[in-house]
Amino acid sequence: AESGLQVTPRQLFRNPVLSALAEELQGDGNATTYRAIAVRKGDTMLAPLFFTPDGFGDYSYVFALARNLDPSRPVYVLPWPEPSEGAAADLDSMAESLLPLVKAVQLVGPYHLAGHSSGGLLAYAIAQRLRAMGEPVAFVGLIDTATPNQLPPITAQQMLLGAFASPPGGDTSPLHHQATNLSTMALIREAKKLNLFPGNIDPETEAVVWEQRAAFSRAAHVFKPIALPLHLFVAIEHPDFFPDASTLAWEKIVPESSLVELSVPGNHVTMVTDAKNRAILGTHISAALRILTRNEQA
Repeated sequence: AESGLQVTPRQLFRNPVLSALAEELQGDGNATTYRAIAVRKGDTMLAPLFFTPDGFGDYSYVFALARNLDPSRPVYVLPWPEPSEGAAADLDSMAESLLPLVKAVQLVGPYHLAGHSSGGLLAYAIAQRLRAMGEPVAFVGLIDTATPNQLPPITAQQMLLGAFASPPGGDTSPLHHQATNLSTMALIREAKKLNLFPGNIDPETEAVVWEQRAAFSRAAHVFKPIALPLHLFVAIEHPDFFPDASTLAWEKIVPESSLVELSVPGNHVTMVTDAKNRAILGTHISAALRILTRNEQA
């Protein structure tokens, strides 16, 4: 605080090691920080596991989950685009932009990729791009990720309304009634009046973030996955509105012989946020990777 340096949450997650954070904060402001984030460097003799953010651009789940994975496995997470970069036109172009970051860490395959929720589709898109380049992809792990046709696109306004919780003694119903007639930025301004956002939030910048998320939702919905060997980690509990929850419909795309499905306690959220559920998820992922590693070394 005494230095006068401002640190954003995005910078903290991008630089979990203090020396790397200091290097970025003391840089000239022109150096690129768009790189794969090292959650754990692990044993360099093992191929790293690359995670993608979820559909909201949140990759904090990876830092907790990494503690439940084989400690010798290097773990990286790929960054969400900065607001200044705008929204991705489609998942293929987003995957293409992330390939240099993957290659900077691991020049050649076999590659290992994973992602939670709709963010898993980005991991799948990266795997498709690598396969198209002739690179071997040994592992694609989707954590409760549905197929694209089960993920109807959601507008930024719908996302915001779903995220709002009524403050103590407050009533957000007027906001819901106004939402269809408000732009994303105007909706955020109204939400600030109800203390649903911190007072220091800039509505214009925040609107860009939510529009990015909505654009990802649209891109995920139209993504065309091809059949790849797939490990699917499915939450045991699902809300009624989630169609085909038992299998997430991947059996319609991936042949049974190439699909490994494993159940994890909890629901879509608590499977990664609850410590006990997350430990089981980590055990499943680590076991799958150990089997694949033995096969690769045989």
